[in-house]
Amino acid sequence: MPGMDDPKMFNRLVIGHPDKMAQAIVDRSDACDSPLRMALGSDAYLEIRQALVERLAALDA
Repeated sequence: MPGMDDPKMFNRLVIGHPDKMAQAIVDRSDACDSPLRMALGSDAYLEIRQALVERLAALDA
């Protein structure tokens, strides 16, 4: 049974483009006005937004 030490299994579990993500992190860290946090990946914005909406609803309650 293949585990996480199997590169083929690992590649199936990774979503997105790790090289693009790493380059974005390097580019932002070199910038003078780099943000504290970045949403990387096509689904990141929606997931972060949903989590924040839920937290605001809890705060309002």
